[in-house]
Amino acid sequence: MPPPSTNPKKVDISLSRGVEIAWDDGHASQYALDYLRRHCPCAVCRAGTPAAPEPSSPFPLYKPA
Repeated sequence: MPPPSTNPKKVDISLSRGVEIAWDDGHASQYALDYLRRHCPCAVCRAGTPAAPEPSSPFPLYKPA
C-alpha cells in the first residue's frame, strides 16, 4: 500500500462548511469550522484566555461560537 499523499490537489475554504482538501492520492478530507476552532494550536488560542462562564439557564437558546 503506498503511503498517504501530503500534496493537496485542491483546497476549498468555505465560511459555512469549513475546509475541504482533495489529495493527490484520491483521498478527501473535510474539517468543520467547529472542529478547527476546538483543535487550533496557535498561540492566541492556547494563551490561556479564560473560558466563557456556563450559562445560568439549563436551556441555552444558542451554542456560543
